Amino acid sequence: MKLWYFSIIDLSLMDCRKDACMVVFLSGCNMRCIYCQNYPDLLKRMEIGVEELVQMAKNNWAIGCVKFSGGEPTLQREGLLEACRRLNDESIGVGIDTNGTAPQVIEELAKIGLFEASVDFKAPRSKYIDVTGLDAYDLVIDTIEILNDYNVDYEVRTTVALPMLTEDDLMNMANELRRLDVPLWTIQSFIPTNYTPRRLRTPETKWLEEVANRVREEYGLNVRVRALASHVAIRGS
Repeated sequence: MKLWYFSIIDLSLMDCRKDACMVVFLSGCNMRCIYCQNYPDLLKRMEIGVEELVQMAKNNWAIGCVKFSGGEPTLQREGLLEACRRLNDESIGVGIDTNGTAPQVIEELAKIGLFEASVDFKAPRSKYIDVTGLDAYDLVIDTIEILNDYNVDYEVRTTVALPMLTEDDLMNMANELRRLDVPLWTIQSFIPTNYTPRRLRTPETKWLEEVANRVREEYGLNVRVRALASHVAIRGS
């Protein structure tokens, strides 16, 4: 069984909330988010066998988890499920970053055992197609509800690029996340790259904090603000 990836970080102290991890960035994505930080790396395809990946994780004494990111990992369903089974057999946790468009795959992973998950909640319903290119709002909600049903430790993440998302948009999203009783909402700032439109702006951290405080006060959500950092892969390119 094979997986296709574009980068691997042997050791990360920031990509899992509960442990040091190895991060595997799987190739391909079904969204075309305007602010994507990993474009055009998504189309790169380097091959690795599941058993080779498991052996790498076993030999990496510093980690307790393998985090699959991307791209969108659920597009490689069979390889991802097999990797999850094998890593769990070795008592190595499995985490996933997902855009939430494949709730059925997330449910299969949850049944095998997920150490943690992060789900992107990109925009309010009215802007989802504009931001991502997909009418995926309801699929994302289904994914969050599945993680709740299986008691998976997860967070919901939203990247804020101005002027695409407004404070009113974030309040709209907060209302939905309160209904879903999410354990943690991470609001993170957009970081421009050579591939992102110049019209997009990075919000000031102070403004994000003010929005987060309003969300806490009005909706009682657990919210954190995060400034994104670019990943530099130790293995792969």
